[in-house]
Amino acid sequence: MTGPAVDGLHLAPLRTRALDGTVRRLPADLPAQRTLVLLAYRQRHQRDVDAWIARAVAAGVPATPRGAAAPLPAAVVEVPFLSARWRPARRLIDGGMARGIADPDVLARTLTAYGLPARHRRACGLAGPSAPGADGTEVEALVVTRTGTVLAHRTGPPSASAPSDVAALLATLTG
Repeated sequence: MTGPAVDGLHLAPLRTRALDGTVRRLPADLPAQRTLVLLAYRQRHQRDVDAWIARAVAAGVPATPRGAAAPLPAAVVEVPFLSARWRPARRLIDGGMARGIADPDVLARTLTAYGLPARHRRACGLAGPSAPGADGTEVEALVVTRTGTVLAHRTGPPSASAPSDVAALLATLTG
């Protein structure tokens, strides 16, 4: 079950690299039929990302795609999205994150992206007057198919949404 798409939203193509070294082109290389993609634009978003992951795992979503031979039914990935100006330091930045994390399961689900965050948000439909608050100041939680269809979306930490909204997003994920 995939459910209806969220009007005007889709995951625009994005080249990422997992902290375990795996290159993934999103959305085609998402690890599941339905993946909770957590787009984080600021370091302070990590607490919100962790809260979303904890909620997804509590709902039965695997904590990592590591070791999956085929697409899973559901998964969660975090995508720290850094400005293109940091691309020359990618090896240093990603290496520092990987050394600080060290957990192979977390390394496999953390996909770094370097580019133009505002442009990507616009391409996804996450910016502009129809998407208030989606300006990169908050984490974006999207349930996405491998074709880029967004099935559910929330901006900010799970605590910023009504409990029924969080439950609905997770139900879309676990289908």
